[in-house]
Amino acid sequence: MSTPPDLSQPLPFQPEWRTEVVRLAFSLGPYALCRVPLRLQVTRAGLPGPVAQPADLLPLVQAHTAPCDGCLLFGHRLGADLPAVFGVGGWLAHVTDDGPQYVADLTLGVDAYWARFSGKTRSTLRRKVKAFTEASGGHLAWRLCRTPDELREFHTLAQALSRQSYQHKLFDHGLPSDGAFVARTLDKAARGDAWGCLLYFQGQPCAYFYLEGEGDVLGWDYVGYDSALARLSPGTVLMTVVMDTFQALGRYRFMDFGSGESQHKAVFSTDRVRMGSLFLLRPTPKHRLLLAAHRAFATVVGGGMGWLKRSGLHQWLKKTLKRRVAGETGNMPAATSTPERNP
Repeated sequence: MSTPPDLSQPLPFQPEWRTEVVRLAFSLGPYALCRVPLRLQVTRAGLPGPVAQPADLLPLVQAHTAPCDGCLLFGHRLGADLPAVFGVGGWLAHVTDDGPQYVADLTLGVDAYWARFSGKTRSTLRRKVKAFTEASGGHLAWRLCRTPDELREFHTLAQALSRQSYQHKLFDHGLPSDGAFVARTLDKAARGDAWGCLLYFQGQPCAYFYLEGEGDVLGWDYVGYDSALARLSPGTVLMTVVMDTFQALGRYRFMDFGSGESQHKAVFSTDRVRMGSLFLLRPTPKHRLLLAAHRAFATVVGGGMGWLKRSGLHQWLKKTLKRRVAGETGNMPAATSTPERNP
């Protein structure tokens, strides 16, 4: 087994802020019942260590100067339990998506990374890649899109796959099509930090990943595949070649798979780290009311979801929703096409 990434080592806090309209969701499972828009400065840059107390967020407050509702730090390490809402430096802090997240150490190199897998797992992955390649005509075809022109084409092709997914049909959680997302993608591409990965089957796109880098972190943001090819595991095949590529590249320190569980994350990760998204809002009456309502709603929903999981109804509900969409489309929906960083 390889050594997990040492994410506790301090790194300089040099946030790359971008102004976005972020919608704080009041969600019942995957259903967003209400989304409240906030104009925030957003960064994925890491503070110089896990957040274990409110004072650890002071560098974030001090680095933020833009006149908007506040700021948001996506997917940061947490070192202790924090209140759902608390004050820091005259701001209101709110933690969402607090829980273990999968990460992959991208500093290992190709050989060391694959050496951490059991012989059985390596054999299974090789068999899946071989079966897909043979079914596709004997050649494993995939593309890594990174320039603005390449990302424009990637977005068009990936959108077609994303629209097949049940997440898109039921929850409107697919690869975004709005102009703001495309503009941000092209801006990131111009700086070398946007990555579109496409897998082809018999000349047609059948799976995609969209990833964004910031600092030493590579974010696993949007994924999807053609459900008609599910028996050939196109997502697993694409993930295999993507991990080869980024292990060899040596540009990022680790890949953050985001919140939530999936087989891909469990298989291809090297560690699980406690993370959460951190909102810092100006202490206006509106924001105080919003965060109090969000905290209360999350408490009620958390209790209800816990009961559903304990009773076994949670998995039944997910399968029922998938079958409903499959019946409407005449085809089984793609298993995955979700934004991994939806606060």
